[in-house]
Amino acid sequence: MDVQDIDIHVDGNDFSYSHSRNDGEINKNFILHNHNDSFETLIFLDGNADFIVEGSVYSMKKGDIVIAGSNELHRMVVRSEGKYERIVITTNYKFFYMLPELKSIFINRKLGTGNLLCLSPKENELIHEICGKIEYYISTYPDDELRSQVIRNLISEIMYLINKSDYIKENIKSTDQRVKQILIYINDHLTERITLDEIADIFFISKYHLCRIFKKHTGMTLTRYINYKRLILAREIHAGGKNLIDSSLDAGFDSYSTFYKIFKKEMGYSPRCGG
Repeated sequence: MDVQDIDIHVDGNDFSYSHSRNDGEINKNFILHNHNDSFETLIFLDGNADFIVEGSVYSMKKGDIVIAGSNELHRMVVRSEGKYERIVITTNYKFFYMLPELKSIFINRKLGTGNLLCLSPKENELIHEICGKIEYYISTYPDDELRSQVIRNLISEIMYLINKSDYIKENIKSTDQRVKQILIYINDHLTERITLDEIADIFFISKYHLCRIFKKHTGMTLTRYINYKRLILAREIHAGGKNLIDSSLDAGFDSYSTFYKIFKKEMGYSPRCGG
């Protein structure tokens, strides 16, 4: 496969495919993020990097595949040599409309667990062959609906293979179990009032130490993490038909004005503008 950057978005952005390589970007830190209503499948081709998702740190090896659900905050940290090559496929709910069972690997997991897939050598070989076909069609044929449908079908094959694999592989480089339990608690009580004092008391830890280890393992302060996850939830509720005010309150914000300020700060635009 060519190493050229490739990025394709078709049919209302229901999937995207990109293949990229970066050289000379030592210790590159990608921004902690999620994909709203989309799921990420990352095929790691070369380099020295860690995949961090909801407090778990996966040490990546050539050929590894990691996945992230729409509500999982994640990022990649590139280590020594600054060489990093990957294929990233994003698929949203619309993509799985006709094949809903294929998204089960993204949603039937606890946050930050089972992100690293365990595929057989033959399955890995098939996936790389399929990626080669996708890139051949991209580089050879004009961008039209028929080509998009062919690529969509090929991505469906990839989703089928990883869905059928023994995908739970806990090759975790490091995880602080206290942080994992705190993350689980926050996500289970996201719509309720959550305070730093409360969490420190529940987990028998000082507020100072709590803030330090939480930032170390997630890349965010505890308050920012809670607010960001509430933004994600508010968007999901709003997409279901509720107005923004009710959605923000249902997601755990104490007022719409608080939601508005945090949304604009994190997203860079007004929640009514759509971005």
